[in-house]
Amino acid sequence: MKTVTAKTRPKARAPQKKRAKPEPDLITCDEVERLYDGRWVIMDILKWTRWNQPEAGTVVFSADTQEALFAFGKKLLEANPKRHYYFFYAGDPSLNLNLPAVMLNVTLAN
Repeated sequence: MKTVTAKTRPKARAPQKKRAKPEPDLITCDEVERLYDGRWVIMDILKWTRWNQPEAGTVVFSADTQEALFAFGKKLLEANPKRHYYFFYAGDPSLNLNLPAVMLNVTLAN
């Protein structure tokens, strides 16, 4: 007589807890203006206001001159075209007449 053995299923593993990636420390644009007063700043914007304005993110780069900022920013945008970078002067532009009073929100579209 043949004996039949029941196939056993492999034991199911307990679901593994996924390791959450640590959230980057977000800093608001207002805090950056206070901390980087008088410098040019590039921020990677990760949080927007309900009016679609930059609210918070991480500081990627800061420089004393606009030329240094834009030189680095060009390379940054070429390497990461889908990121939302915010280029701005963190200070009162009226104190120096050579500085434009313009803030740039740059995104390259493919």
